[in-house]
Amino acid sequence: MICVWSPGDFAVLLKAGMTVRQAILYNVLSAMMAYLGMVTGILIGHYAENICMWIFALTAGLFMYVALVDMVSSTLWTEPTEQRSCWVSVCSVLVQLQLSLVNDTHSAASHKLNQPA
Repeated sequence: MICVWSPGDFAVLLKAGMTVRQAILYNVLSAMMAYLGMVTGILIGHYAENICMWIFALTAGLFMYVALVDMVSSTLWTEPTEQRSCWVSVCSVLVQLQLSLVNDTHSAASHKLNQPA
């Protein structure tokens, strides 16, 4: 349960005003939810047909959502001179998302063309 990001999470929880006991409790609960999610994902992936692409899409979408929400919220609370660089970061993430979608669509189409009938 001791991972590379745990000390950082612990420090953020302490900085937010939690006591050491509360921070440890929430850190442990977060780790348990991660294990629960892993087991659920393994079970769904094992027993359901062709569900992996949906799990990967949902996971990627959640990571994109968290990244964009973090960047947009930090943009709203920065100086106007720094907002430009934040918006450039947001736009670059959106462009990367579009490029990955185009690449996946192109890869799927070429894969279908190369399969024997």
